[in-house]
Amino acid sequence: MKTFTPTSEKEMIDTLTGIFEGGSYCAIADSPTDVKGGLSFGKHQVSEIQGTLLALLKKYTNKPTATPANVSAINFHIALFNAAGTKYTGTITQRDDFKRALKNACADPAMQQTQDEFFEVVYFTPAMRRASDFGIATPLGRSIFYDISIQAGPNRVTFYRAALDRWNAEHPGTNATACAPKDITGPDEKTFLTYVGAARRTEMLNSSSKDYRASVYRPDEFDKLLTGGNLDLKTGFVFRGCQIAGLPV
Repeated sequence: MKTFTPTSEKEMIDTLTGIFEGGSYCAIADSPTDVKGGLSFGKHQVSEIQGTLLALLKKYTNKPTATPANVSAINFHIALFNAAGTKYTGTITQRDDFKRALKNACADPAMQQTQDEFFEVVYFTPAMRRASDFGIATPLGRSIFYDISIQAGPNRVTFYRAALDRWNAEHPGTNATACAPKDITGPDEKTFLTYVGAARRTEMLNSSSKDYRASVYRPDEFDKLLTGGNLDLKTGFVFRGCQIAGLPV
């Protein structure tokens, strides 16, 4: 069993989603059934189809410290993306060569720095802002918001609105826009996050994408923590088969 000992809340958030996404700067996935992601790369898996893979690679090749040989190889494959930047148009042989180029580049400190900066700006900061908007005050809540940002996109609010719609329907006369105490008419954070997980799970199970349906373990893992009341993540726990040390008190 792998063991992780996060020393800060941000490291904890990064660790939990990293367990789902591979957690390695060199992680590569290329499933023909993944109609939402396509070729994915990096510690939290930027996506070919979402356009984030190309965006990351352009940032890397523009770094002055990037290894020239890697830059040359990556630039060759950048030119083989469609105009929208959402589909690699090379041959099967070129696609295999592209993945080898990514494997070579992932060990470059400049690539690792690029990934850290990219995930911070594109996913983490918007997720934390969104969590604040909805009244989230706990490490577990912020971890869930970041995981949704990574998997569904940083601007996705469907699950949060569905959770509030459910709460308001169950409590006639309320029109909560956040969880309590930010909105005193709203649900407590544990209830809100449980409803978020339920909305997320429903979408997954009803998806036409085999890979997305199979990822239902993500809300399931977070629900175990919610059920156990470990919202501050200060108590150690098992997460997707990994032992996670609690946050320092």
